[in-house]
Amino acid sequence: MINKFQKFSLAMILILPSITYGTPTPLGAVTLHFLAQINNYSCRVNDDDTYVQMGNWDTRIFNRTGAYTQPASFALHLSDCPPAQTVTVGFSGANFSSSGLITLDPDSTAEGIAVQIQDSDGQVMTNSTPVTIQTNEAGGAIFHFNARYVSTRNTVTAGSANATISYTISYQ
Repeated sequence: MINKFQKFSLAMILILPSITYGTPTPLGAVTLHFLAQINNYSCRVNDDDTYVQMGNWDTRIFNRTGAYTQPASFALHLSDCPPAQTVTVGFSGANFSSSGLITLDPDSTAEGIAVQIQDSDGQVMTNSTPVTIQTNEAGGAIFHFNARYVSTRNTVTAGSANATISYTISYQ
């Protein structure tokens, strides 16, 4: 005859496996979203804000509209670009005229002059004429430019003559 303890033990042997190893009950579904952007190379600009030392000039140099100073050279350096890639630099800004003259900053005190940028071939840069070069095998590129003051009227007033312009780099 089977006693109560044996009945209980037999019942547990039959019930416990179904509790422990039974079909799982879903508690709800969770969706994981993975977000990323995979980019091609991107060039690294090696220069922080660039300050071009334009020099000190006597107002007598600007004896007519269109008179200009000797140019001051500067360069923009890129690295980590895709090798043998076409890279373009263009200048832009609200103070950059279609004729290629950059008006002085509002806090400048000089009057009657503007800044003009030329590419390495002496061509005047405008807001619609970017410069294009190829990166070297190491993925580097150097853009050479010149900047000079140009008088915008027959008489120039002495004072500080600072100008600011932005540039954009793109590549294909």
